[in-house]
Amino acid sequence: MAKTTERIIRITVDATRAGRGSKEVVNGMKRIENQTKKTNRSLLSMVSSINILRTAMSAILVGTGLSAIAKMSDAYTNLNSRIKLVTKTEEDRLSVIRGLNDVSTRTFTDLEANATLFNRISTSMKEYNIQAESVLAITEALSQTLRISGSTSQEAKSGIIQFTQGLAKGRFDGDELKNILEGNIRLQRIFADAMGVTTAKLKDLGAAGKITAEKVLPALVMELDKLREESKSIAPTIGGAFTVLNNNLTL
Repeated sequence: MAKTTERIIRITVDATRAGRGSKEVVNGMKRIENQTKKTNRSLLSMVSSINILRTAMSAILVGTGLSAIAKMSDAYTNLNSRIKLVTKTEEDRLSVIRGLNDVSTRTFTDLEANATLFNRISTSMKEYNIQAESVLAITEALSQTLRISGSTSQEAKSGIIQFTQGLAKGRFDGDELKNILEGNIRLQRIFADAMGVTTAKLKDLGAAGKITAEKVLPALVMELDKLREESKSIAPTIGGAFTVLNNNLTL
């Protein structure tokens, strides 16, 4: 009887332990299930975030591409408009655009900016009936002097504006002369050689109204080959290379 009671007690204890073990297993499984659900929710959230980021990046890239295309289209339209104003035929227009692209490639400068310079020179010199080839030569010579002198963008912009204004009135003097030569050492030498004086005397000659377009322009064109040679020694910058690439994409 005692053995039977002992066996019953042992079975009961073992059953109780087994029940507790089963509950622990079940609870453990529930914890794992809950953790898995949390992990899945985190993964879904991460995937959702990645998809949102991917969509946003695609939109940015598409937007940037469309913006770049729009800018190039506008640049080409502006280029054509400027050249049409100073050329007579479609053949002349295409020839000038090709010439300006060659100039821009050799000088690593912006095509649209050179087109603006060409337009202003042509307009300023209209009464002289100068051929397009000569205007291209003047455009390149001025761009080459700016590159050789290491002029800043602001100095170049200011110098070009003052240069075309001087052409319009036929002489270079006062603040116009100062702004033209400021930051452009190479152009100073050309002006001085054309006038047969040192660079220090240019201001006085300008004040006297003696530095005229008729004297300066031929000297600028005659110096072009030398300017091209001097420019070859200047290594192109990354910015300049991208400018040339952008010029070609514009066309």
